[in-house]
Amino acid sequence: MINIQEILGGITINSNGENFKVEDICWKTSFSNKESVLFFKSTVNSHKYIDSLESFRVVVFGDESMYEKSKSESKILISKDDWLNSQKLILDELYPIGDEKIIGITGTNGKTSVSCYLEKLFIHDGKSVLRVGTLGEYLNGEKLSESSLTTPSFIDIRKLLFKNSFDVAIFEASSHSLEQERFYKLKFSLAGWTNFSQDHLDYHETMDEYFKAKLKINNHLESEKILTSDESLLLKNKEVFKTTKSMIFTKQAIDSNKSLGLDFNQKNIELSFGLFEEISGKKSSLNPIALLPARGRFNFIEFKDALVVIDFAHTPDALEKICNSLKKMNEDKKLVVLFGCGGDRDRLKRKLMAQAVEKYADKVFLTSDNPRSEDPMQIINDALEGFKKPDEVNIEVDRESSIKNALSEIENNILLIAGKGHETYQEIMGVKNYFSDFDIVELELSRQEDNSCKKGLEG
Repeated sequence: MINIQEILGGITINSNGENFKVEDICWKTSFSNKESVLFFKSTVNSHKYIDSLESFRVVVFGDESMYEKSKSESKILISKDDWLNSQKLILDELYPIGDEKIIGITGTNGKTSVSCYLEKLFIHDGKSVLRVGTLGEYLNGEKLSESSLTTPSFIDIRKLLFKNSFDVAIFEASSHSLEQERFYKLKFSLAGWTNFSQDHLDYHETMDEYFKAKLKINNHLESEKILTSDESLLLKNKEVFKTTKSMIFTKQAIDSNKSLGLDFNQKNIELSFGLFEEISGKKSSLNPIALLPARGRFNFIEFKDALVVIDFAHTPDALEKICNSLKKMNEDKKLVVLFGCGGDRDRLKRKLMAQAVEKYADKVFLTSDNPRSEDPMQIINDALEGFKKPDEVNIEVDRESSIKNALSEIENNILLIAGKGHETYQEIMGVKNYFSDFDIVELELSRQEDNSCKKGLEG
Protein backbone atom coordinates (compact mmCIF):
# COMPACT_ATOMS: atom_id res chain seq x y z
CA MET A 1 0.00 0.00 0.00
CA ILE A 2 1.05 3.60 -0.51
CA ASN A 3 0.25 6.80 1.30
CA ILE A 4 -1.26 9.07 -1.31
CA GLN A 5 -0.53 12.23 0.67
CA GLU A 6 3.16 11.37 0.68
CA ILE A 7 3.19 10.55 -3.03
CA LEU A 8 1.31 13.69 -3.98
CA GLY A 9 3.25 15.84 -1.55
CA GLY A 10 4.52 18.09 -4.32
CA ILE A 11 1.06 18.67 -5.77
CA THR A 12 -1.40 21.23 -4.49
CA ILE A 13 -4.40 19.33 -3.13
CA ASN A 14 -7.51 20.05 -1.10
CA SER A 15 -8.98 17.11 0.77
CA ASN A 16 -11.32 16.16 3.61
CA GLY A 17 -8.86 13.76 5.18
CA GLU A 18 -5.16 13.47 5.88
CA ASN A 19 -3.96 9.94 5.21
CA PHE A 20 -5.05 7.83 2.27
CA LYS A 21 -3.55 4.39 1.76
CA VAL A 22 -4.35 2.79 -1.57
CA GLU A 23 -3.57 -0.43 -3.43
CA ASP A 24 -4.71 0.45 -6.92
CA ILE A 25 -5.45 3.34 -9.29
CA CYS A 26 -8.37 3.43 -11.73
CA TRP A 27 -10.27 5.83 -13.97
CA LYS A 28 -13.53 3.92 -14.35
CA THR A 29 -15.95 3.33 -11.49
CA SER A 30 -16.64 -0.18 -12.80
CA PHE A 31 -12.96 -1.12 -12.40
CA SER A 32 -12.50 0.39 -8.93
CA ASN A 33 -12.83 -1.04 -5.44
CA LYS A 34 -12.66 0.32 -1.90
CA GLU A 35 -8.86 0.20 -1.88
CA SER A 36 -8.55 2.11 -5.15
CA VAL A 37 -7.81 5.72 -5.81
CA LEU A 38 -10.31 6.71 -8.49
CA PHE A 39 -9.49 9.58 -10.85
CA PHE A 40 -12.97 10.84 -11.68
CA LYS A 41 -13.09 13.04 -14.75
CA SER A 42 -16.08 15.28 -15.39
CA THR A 43 -18.13 14.34 -18.47
CA VAL A 44 -21.66 15.01 -19.68
CA ASN A 45 -22.77 11.88 -17.80
CA SER A 46 -20.90 12.55 -14.54
CA HIS A 47 -24.11 13.21 -12.61
CA LYS A 48 -25.13 9.57 -13.10
CA TYR A 49 -22.17 8.34 -11.06
CA ILE A 50 -21.73 11.02 -8.42
CA ASP A 51 -23.71 9.18 -5.70
CA SER A 52 -21.81 5.92 -6.23
CA LEU A 53 -18.47 7.59 -5.45
CA GLU A 54 -19.09 7.44 -1.68
CA SER A 55 -18.01 3.79 -1.55
CA PHE A 56 -14.52 4.38 -2.97
CA ARG A 57 -11.44 4.68 -0.79
CA VAL A 58 -10.16 7.83 -2.44
CA VAL A 59 -11.67 9.95 -5.22
CA VAL A 60 -9.54 12.50 -7.06
CA PHE A 61 -11.30 15.33 -8.87
CA GLY A 62 -9.94 17.83 -11.33
CA ASP A 63 -13.20 19.78 -11.37
CA GLU A 64 -14.27 21.89 -8.38
CA SER A 65 -18.00 21.68 -9.05
CA MET A 66 -17.98 17.87 -9.07
CA TYR A 67 -15.75 17.87 -6.00
CA GLU A 68 -18.27 19.99 -4.12
CA LYS A 69 -21.19 17.77 -5.19
CA SER A 70 -19.51 14.56 -4.07
CA LYS A 71 -20.38 13.26 -0.60
CA SER A 72 -17.32 11.03 -0.53
CA GLU A 73 -15.48 11.24 2.79
CA SER A 74 -12.12 10.69 1.13
CA LYS A 75 -11.90 13.07 -1.76
CA ILE A 76 -9.13 15.17 -3.21
CA LEU A 77 -9.27 18.16 -5.51
CA ILE A 78 -6.25 18.84 -7.70
CA SER A 79 -5.64 21.34 -10.45
CA LYS A 80 -6.19 20.24 -14.04
CA ASP A 81 -2.51 20.91 -14.70
CA ASP A 82 -1.64 18.22 -12.12
CA TRP A 83 -4.14 15.66 -13.41
CA LEU A 84 -1.75 13.43 -15.37
CA ASN A 85 1.33 14.06 -13.26
CA SER A 86 -0.46 12.94 -10.10
CA GLN A 87 -1.50 9.74 -11.88
CA LYS A 88 2.09 9.18 -12.92
CA LEU A 89 3.40 9.59 -9.38
CA ILE A 90 1.02 6.92 -8.09
CA LEU A 91 1.62 4.64 -11.08
CA ASP A 92 5.37 4.91 -10.57
CA GLU A 93 4.85 3.49 -7.08
CA LEU A 94 2.27 0.82 -7.87
CA TYR A 95 3.13 -0.06 -11.48
CA PRO A 96 6.78 0.84 -12.20
CA ILE A 97 8.06 0.07 -15.68
CA GLY A 98 11.49 -0.86 -16.98
CA ASP A 99 13.35 0.01 -20.15
CA GLU A 100 11.55 -2.31 -22.57
CA LYS A 101 11.36 -1.20 -26.18
CA ILE A 102 8.14 0.62 -27.10
CA ILE A 103 7.15 1.43 -30.69
CA GLY A 104 4.42 3.96 -31.51
CA ILE A 105 2.55 3.81 -34.83
CA THR A 106 0.56 6.84 -35.96
CA GLY A 107 -1.09 7.88 -39.23
CA THR A 108 -4.60 8.22 -40.61
CA ASN A 109 -4.86 4.73 -42.11
CA GLY A 110 -2.81 1.56 -41.75
CA LYS A 111 -1.90 1.73 -38.05
CA THR A 112 -3.50 -1.63 -37.29
CA SER A 113 -2.01 -3.35 -40.33
CA VAL A 114 1.51 -2.11 -39.58
CA SER A 115 1.16 -3.10 -35.92
CA CYS A 116 0.01 -6.62 -36.82
CA TYR A 117 2.72 -7.09 -39.45
CA LEU A 118 5.41 -5.83 -37.09
CA GLU A 119 4.17 -8.15 -34.36
CA LYS A 120 4.59 -11.14 -36.70
CA LEU A 121 8.10 -10.05 -37.66
CA PHE A 122 9.21 -9.87 -34.02
CA ILE A 123 7.52 -13.15 -33.06
CA HIS A 124 9.25 -14.81 -36.02
CA ASP A 125 12.50 -13.45 -34.59
CA GLY A 126 11.80 -15.13 -31.24
CA LYS A 127 10.72 -11.98 -29.40
CA SER A 128 7.82 -11.59 -27.00
CA VAL A 129 5.41 -8.88 -28.20
CA LEU A 130 2.70 -6.80 -26.55
CA ARG A 131 0.42 -5.20 -29.17
CA VAL A 132 -2.26 -2.64 -28.31
CA GLY A 133 -4.66 -0.99 -30.74
CA THR A 134 -8.03 -0.98 -32.49
CA LEU A 135 -8.39 -4.77 -32.44
CA GLY A 136 -7.66 -5.01 -28.71
CA GLU A 137 -4.73 -5.97 -26.52
CA TYR A 138 -2.55 -8.95 -27.48
CA LEU A 139 0.46 -10.77 -26.09
CA ASN A 140 2.31 -12.83 -28.70
CA GLY A 141 -0.77 -12.91 -30.89
CA GLU A 142 -3.09 -14.13 -28.12
CA LYS A 143 -5.88 -11.75 -27.17
CA LEU A 144 -5.77 -10.38 -23.64
CA SER A 145 -8.83 -8.17 -23.80
CA GLU A 146 -11.05 -6.01 -25.99
CA SER A 147 -10.48 -2.28 -26.20
CA SER A 148 -13.10 0.40 -26.79
CA LEU A 149 -10.36 2.86 -27.74
CA THR A 150 -7.61 2.61 -30.35
CA THR A 151 -5.25 3.85 -27.63
CA PRO A 152 -6.17 3.13 -23.97
CA SER A 153 -6.02 5.67 -21.16
CA PHE A 154 -2.68 6.57 -19.58
CA ILE A 155 -3.55 4.52 -16.50
CA ASP A 156 -4.42 1.44 -18.56
CA ILE A 157 -1.30 1.79 -20.70
CA ARG A 158 0.92 1.81 -17.60
CA LYS A 159 -0.84 -1.22 -16.16
CA LEU A 160 -0.41 -3.14 -19.41
CA LEU A 161 3.31 -2.36 -19.49
CA PHE A 162 3.72 -3.47 -15.86
CA LYS A 163 1.60 -6.63 -15.88
CA ASN A 164 2.93 -8.23 -19.08
CA SER A 165 6.35 -9.63 -19.83
CA PHE A 166 7.57 -8.66 -23.30
CA ASP A 167 10.58 -7.65 -25.35
CA VAL A 168 8.76 -5.17 -27.56
CA ALA A 169 5.48 -3.26 -27.09
CA ILE A 170 3.66 -1.87 -30.14
CA PHE A 171 1.04 0.82 -29.66
CA GLU A 172 -1.27 2.43 -32.18
CA ALA A 173 -1.02 6.14 -31.39
CA SER A 174 -4.22 7.85 -32.50
CA SER A 175 -4.44 11.61 -32.91
CA HIS A 176 -6.92 11.71 -30.02
CA SER A 177 -4.48 9.91 -27.73
CA LEU A 178 -1.60 12.21 -28.67
CA GLU A 179 -3.75 15.31 -28.18
CA GLN A 180 -5.02 14.02 -24.81
CA GLU A 181 -1.53 12.94 -23.68
CA ARG A 182 -2.45 9.32 -23.03
CA PHE A 183 1.25 8.45 -23.46
CA TYR A 184 2.15 11.03 -20.79
CA LYS A 185 5.96 11.15 -20.41
CA LEU A 186 6.35 7.69 -21.99
CA LYS A 187 9.15 7.42 -24.56
CA PHE A 188 9.05 5.45 -27.81
CA SER A 189 12.22 3.63 -28.83
CA LEU A 190 11.03 4.26 -32.38
CA ALA A 191 7.95 5.63 -34.15
CA GLY A 192 6.29 4.93 -37.49
CA TRP A 193 3.98 7.25 -39.45
CA THR A 194 1.89 5.53 -42.12
CA ASN A 195 0.22 8.42 -43.97
CA PHE A 196 -1.91 11.52 -43.49
CA SER A 197 -5.30 12.35 -44.98
CA GLN A 198 -8.67 13.75 -43.92
CA ASP A 199 -10.33 12.22 -40.87
CA HIS A 200 -11.53 13.13 -37.36
CA LEU A 201 -12.38 16.74 -38.22
CA ASP A 202 -15.38 16.42 -35.91
CA TYR A 203 -12.78 16.46 -33.11
CA HIS A 204 -9.83 18.44 -34.51
CA GLU A 205 -11.99 20.79 -36.63
CA THR A 206 -9.29 21.57 -39.22
CA MET A 207 -6.64 19.59 -41.08
CA ASP A 208 -4.07 21.92 -39.56
CA GLU A 209 -5.09 21.01 -36.02
CA TYR A 210 -5.32 17.33 -36.94
CA PHE A 211 -1.77 17.43 -38.30
CA LYS A 212 -0.50 19.26 -35.21
CA ALA A 213 -2.02 16.53 -33.04
CA LYS A 214 -0.16 13.87 -35.04
CA LEU A 215 3.06 15.84 -34.68
CA LYS A 216 2.83 15.47 -30.90
CA ILE A 217 4.34 12.04 -31.37
CA ASN A 218 7.61 14.01 -31.37
CA ASN A 219 7.15 14.54 -27.63
CA HIS A 220 7.64 10.82 -27.10
CA LEU A 221 10.67 10.12 -29.27
CA GLU A 222 13.62 8.51 -27.57
CA SER A 223 15.61 7.58 -30.66
CA GLU A 224 14.65 10.84 -32.40
CA LYS A 225 13.49 8.87 -35.42
CA ILE A 226 10.16 8.55 -37.21
CA LEU A 227 10.03 6.12 -40.12
CA THR A 228 7.55 6.38 -42.99
CA SER A 229 7.16 4.49 -46.25
CA ASP A 230 4.93 7.18 -47.75
CA GLU A 231 6.96 9.64 -49.82
CA SER A 232 3.91 11.83 -50.26
CA LEU A 233 3.88 12.43 -46.51
CA LEU A 234 7.31 14.02 -46.82
CA LEU A 235 6.39 15.99 -49.91
CA LYS A 236 2.93 17.17 -48.91
CA ASN A 237 3.77 18.13 -45.36
CA LYS A 238 6.96 20.14 -45.52
CA GLU A 239 6.26 21.34 -42.01
CA VAL A 240 7.39 17.89 -40.86
CA PHE A 241 11.00 18.82 -41.57
CA LYS A 242 10.69 21.84 -39.28
CA THR A 243 8.95 20.08 -36.42
CA THR A 244 10.03 16.44 -36.38
CA LYS A 245 13.44 15.62 -35.05
CA SER A 246 14.08 13.16 -37.83
CA MET A 247 11.63 11.70 -40.33
CA ILE A 248 13.20 8.97 -42.43
CA PHE A 249 11.80 7.46 -45.60
CA THR A 250 12.18 3.67 -45.65
CA LYS A 251 12.04 1.77 -48.92
CA GLN A 252 12.17 -2.00 -48.66
CA ALA A 253 12.47 -4.48 -51.54
CA ILE A 254 9.09 -6.16 -51.09
CA ASP A 255 7.46 -8.06 -53.94
CA SER A 256 3.71 -7.58 -54.03
CA ASN A 257 1.42 -10.60 -54.13
CA LYS A 258 -2.02 -9.65 -55.35
CA SER A 259 -3.71 -12.77 -54.06
CA LEU A 260 -2.85 -11.72 -50.51
CA GLY A 261 -3.50 -8.03 -50.96
CA LEU A 262 0.18 -7.13 -50.70
CA ASP A 263 -0.16 -4.75 -53.62
CA PHE A 264 -2.59 -2.62 -51.61
CA ASN A 265 -0.67 -3.10 -48.38
CA GLN A 266 2.83 -2.71 -49.78
CA LYS A 267 3.60 0.59 -48.07
CA ASN A 268 2.38 -0.80 -44.75
CA ILE A 269 4.55 -3.89 -45.18
CA GLU A 270 7.57 -1.80 -46.16
CA LEU A 271 7.14 0.33 -43.05
CA SER A 272 6.86 -2.80 -40.88
CA PHE A 273 10.07 -4.27 -42.27
CA GLY A 274 11.80 -0.89 -41.91
CA LEU A 275 10.80 -0.55 -38.27
CA PHE A 276 11.91 -4.10 -37.52
CA GLU A 277 15.31 -3.54 -39.11
CA GLU A 278 15.80 -0.24 -37.28
CA ILE A 279 15.04 -1.76 -33.87
CA SER A 280 16.75 -5.14 -34.27
CA GLY A 281 19.71 -4.03 -36.39
CA LYS A 282 19.09 -6.77 -38.96
CA LYS A 283 16.77 -7.68 -41.81
CA SER A 284 13.87 -10.03 -41.15
CA SER A 285 14.04 -13.46 -42.77
CA LEU A 286 10.25 -13.73 -42.84
CA ASN A 287 8.68 -13.95 -46.30
CA PRO A 288 6.22 -11.06 -46.84
CA ILE A 289 3.66 -13.60 -48.07
CA ALA A 290 3.41 -14.79 -44.45
CA LEU A 291 2.00 -11.39 -43.49
CA LEU A 292 -1.66 -12.13 -44.06
CA PRO A 293 -3.87 -9.08 -43.54
CA ALA A 294 -5.22 -8.34 -40.08
CA ARG A 295 -8.86 -9.09 -39.31
CA GLY A 296 -11.07 -6.68 -41.23
CA ARG A 297 -8.17 -5.36 -43.31
CA PHE A 298 -8.36 -6.41 -46.96
CA ASN A 299 -9.79 -9.83 -46.11
CA PHE A 300 -10.72 -11.97 -49.13
CA ILE A 301 -13.65 -14.38 -49.37
CA GLU A 302 -13.70 -16.25 -52.68
CA PHE A 303 -17.03 -17.51 -53.97
CA LYS A 304 -17.07 -19.34 -57.30
CA ASP A 305 -15.84 -16.81 -59.87
CA ALA A 306 -16.41 -13.83 -57.59
CA LEU A 307 -14.50 -12.17 -54.79
CA VAL A 308 -15.75 -10.43 -51.63
CA VAL A 309 -13.37 -8.07 -49.87
CA ILE A 310 -14.10 -6.84 -46.34
CA ASP A 311 -12.12 -3.82 -45.20
CA PHE A 312 -12.19 -1.17 -42.47
CA ALA A 313 -11.70 1.66 -45.01
CA HIS A 314 -13.75 4.59 -43.73
CA THR A 315 -11.87 7.65 -45.00
CA PRO A 316 -11.69 9.16 -48.50
CA ASP A 317 -8.00 8.27 -48.81
CA ALA A 318 -8.47 4.66 -47.68
CA LEU A 319 -11.37 4.13 -50.07
CA GLU A 320 -9.41 5.72 -52.93
CA LYS A 321 -6.46 3.40 -52.38
CA ILE A 322 -8.36 0.16 -51.90
CA CYS A 323 -10.71 0.79 -54.86
CA ASN A 324 -7.76 1.65 -57.08
CA SER A 325 -5.93 -1.49 -55.99
CA LEU A 326 -8.96 -3.75 -56.53
CA LYS A 327 -9.59 -2.26 -59.96
CA LYS A 328 -6.01 -3.03 -60.97
CA MET A 329 -6.19 -6.59 -59.66
CA ASN A 330 -8.62 -7.74 -62.31
CA GLU A 331 -9.81 -5.25 -64.89
CA ASP A 332 -12.08 -7.90 -66.45
CA LYS A 333 -14.33 -7.93 -63.37
CA LYS A 334 -16.74 -5.21 -62.34
CA LEU A 335 -16.06 -3.51 -59.02
CA VAL A 336 -19.09 -3.20 -56.75
CA VAL A 337 -18.67 -1.12 -53.59
CA LEU A 338 -20.88 -1.10 -50.50
CA PHE A 339 -20.17 1.54 -47.87
CA GLY A 340 -21.68 3.92 -45.34
CA CYS A 341 -20.48 6.86 -43.25
CA GLY A 342 -20.26 7.09 -39.48
CA GLY A 343 -22.63 9.30 -37.52
CA ASP A 344 -21.48 12.00 -35.07
CA ARG A 345 -18.24 12.30 -37.01
CA ASP A 346 -16.75 14.56 -39.66
CA ARG A 347 -19.64 15.38 -42.03
CA LEU A 348 -17.33 16.99 -44.58
CA LYS A 349 -15.67 13.70 -45.48
CA ARG A 350 -18.94 11.98 -46.44
CA LYS A 351 -19.17 13.45 -49.93
CA LEU A 352 -15.41 12.96 -50.35
CA MET A 353 -15.86 9.26 -49.57
CA ALA A 354 -18.60 9.13 -52.21
CA GLN A 355 -16.36 10.81 -54.77
CA ALA A 356 -13.56 8.31 -54.10
CA VAL A 357 -15.94 5.36 -54.56
CA GLU A 358 -17.65 6.69 -57.70
CA LYS A 359 -14.26 7.21 -59.34
CA TYR A 360 -13.67 3.44 -59.50
CA ALA A 361 -16.91 1.56 -58.80
CA ASP A 362 -19.11 0.14 -61.54
CA LYS A 363 -21.95 -0.09 -59.06
CA VAL A 364 -22.49 1.43 -55.60
CA PHE A 365 -24.57 0.34 -52.61
CA LEU A 366 -24.92 3.13 -50.04
CA THR A 367 -26.05 2.09 -46.56
CA SER A 368 -25.52 2.70 -42.84
CA ASP A 369 -22.26 2.31 -40.93
CA ASN A 370 -22.51 3.32 -37.26
CA PRO A 371 -25.19 6.02 -37.32
CA ARG A 372 -24.78 6.60 -33.57
CA SER A 373 -27.17 9.44 -32.61
CA GLU A 374 -27.74 10.75 -36.15
CA ASP A 375 -30.59 9.99 -38.53
CA PRO A 376 -29.17 7.31 -40.91
CA MET A 377 -31.00 8.82 -43.87
CA GLN A 378 -29.45 12.23 -43.23
CA ILE A 379 -26.01 10.63 -43.27
CA ILE A 380 -26.82 8.95 -46.58
CA ASN A 381 -28.08 12.25 -48.02
CA ASP A 382 -24.82 13.94 -47.01
CA ALA A 383 -22.88 11.26 -48.90
CA LEU A 384 -25.15 11.51 -51.94
CA GLU A 385 -23.98 15.09 -52.44
CA GLY A 386 -20.62 13.70 -53.54
CA PHE A 387 -22.02 11.59 -56.42
CA LYS A 388 -22.24 12.98 -59.94
CA LYS A 389 -24.94 10.39 -60.68
CA PRO A 390 -26.82 9.94 -57.36
CA ASP A 391 -29.81 8.35 -59.14
CA GLU A 392 -27.62 5.34 -60.00
CA VAL A 393 -26.71 4.68 -56.37
CA ASN A 394 -28.51 1.77 -54.67
CA ILE A 395 -29.75 3.08 -51.30
CA GLU A 396 -30.76 0.82 -48.43
CA VAL A 397 -30.55 2.08 -44.82
CA ASP A 398 -30.50 -1.39 -43.28
CA ARG A 399 -26.90 -2.63 -43.65
CA GLU A 400 -27.76 -6.32 -43.51
CA SER A 401 -30.33 -5.97 -46.30
CA SER A 402 -27.90 -3.89 -48.34
CA ILE A 403 -25.17 -6.53 -48.03
CA LYS A 404 -27.60 -9.26 -49.08
CA ASN A 405 -28.72 -7.17 -52.06
CA ALA A 406 -25.12 -6.63 -53.14
CA LEU A 407 -24.29 -10.34 -52.73
CA SER A 408 -27.23 -11.28 -54.93
CA GLU A 409 -25.37 -9.61 -57.82
CA ILE A 410 -21.93 -10.93 -57.01
CA GLU A 411 -21.53 -13.25 -60.01
CA ASN A 412 -18.14 -12.66 -61.67
CA ASN A 413 -17.71 -9.39 -59.74
CA ILE A 414 -15.48 -8.02 -57.02
CA LEU A 415 -17.56 -6.77 -54.09
CA LEU A 416 -15.91 -4.44 -51.58
CA ILE A 417 -17.76 -4.13 -48.27
CA ALA A 418 -16.13 -1.15 -46.59
CA GLY A 419 -16.31 0.71 -43.32
CA LYS A 420 -16.72 -1.73 -40.43
CA GLY A 421 -14.09 -4.39 -41.02
CA HIS A 422 -13.34 -6.17 -37.74
CA GLU A 423 -16.16 -4.49 -35.78
CA THR A 424 -18.80 -6.79 -34.33
CA TYR A 425 -21.40 -4.16 -33.52
CA GLN A 426 -23.48 -1.40 -35.04
CA GLU A 427 -24.07 1.60 -32.81
CA ILE A 428 -27.56 3.07 -33.06
CA MET A 429 -28.83 5.72 -30.62
CA GLY A 430 -26.26 4.85 -27.97
CA VAL A 431 -26.81 1.08 -28.18
CA LYS A 432 -24.19 -1.25 -29.65
CA ASN A 433 -26.10 -4.07 -31.35
CA TYR A 434 -24.23 -7.18 -32.44
CA PHE A 435 -23.39 -6.90 -36.13
CA SER A 436 -20.66 -8.50 -38.22
CA ASP A 437 -20.13 -8.03 -41.94
CA PHE A 438 -18.25 -11.35 -41.93
CA ASP A 439 -21.19 -13.23 -40.39
CA ILE A 440 -23.71 -11.84 -42.86
CA VAL A 441 -21.48 -12.55 -45.87
CA GLU A 442 -20.70 -16.10 -44.79
CA LEU A 443 -24.35 -16.93 -44.01
CA GLU A 444 -25.63 -15.42 -47.26
CA LEU A 445 -23.00 -17.12 -49.41
CA SER A 446 -23.73 -20.41 -47.66
CA ARG A 447 -27.43 -19.93 -48.43
CA GLN A 448 -26.65 -19.21 -52.09
CA GLU A 449 -24.46 -22.32 -52.21
CA ASP A 450 -27.25 -24.46 -50.74
CA ASN A 451 -29.81 -23.11 -53.22
CA SER A 452 -27.39 -23.77 -56.07
CA CYS A 453 -26.91 -27.38 -54.93
CA LYS A 454 -30.68 -27.90 -54.65
CA LYS A 455 -31.21 -26.64 -58.19
CA GLY A 456 -28.49 -28.98 -59.40
CA LEU A 457 -30.20 -31.95 -57.75
CA GLU A 458 -33.57 -30.96 -59.16
CA GLY A 459 -32.04 -30.77 -62.64
